[in-house]
Amino acid sequence: MNPFIRFITRRLAFLLMTFFAFLLIIFALPRAIPGNPLASLLYQIIQQAQSNPDLVKAVYKKLLEEFGMDKPVHIQLIEFLGRLGSGDLGTPIAFYPRKVADLVFSYLPWSLGLLIPATLTSWFRDNFLSPNQIKTQRGI
Repeated sequence: MNPFIRFITRRLAFLLMTFFAFLLIIFALPRAIPGNPLASLLYQIIQQAQSNPDLVKAVYKKLLEEFGMDKPVHIQLIEFLGRLGSGDLGTPIAFYPRKVADLVFSYLPWSLGLLIPATLTSWFRDNFLSPNQIKTQRGI
């Protein structure tokens, strides 16, 4: 086999394994946290709307269904990968009921506002200032 094709194949295989490991970590970390994050969300909802116990149980059941926590873990993983493949990043428990995509797009201008000037500054410094500095150090 051509060495270049073998190199590209190994790189792509490593990229896919890293990406899959990354997805498994993202899936596993929220489930490994001790306690029930939905219970804390429900507690916040109860504090705001003093309601009866039957309604609290119904809301808790609805939250379990909405976040898919009422299903086995392997089914949750398959649904997670399916939603990710379709571009649905889900709903974070901490910012319920906002969607992750809405949160990302709301902070994107600030991130780009920091990223673009930093990238342009480093590019300008590396491409225009560094060669001149090298020339003066060598006495050219």
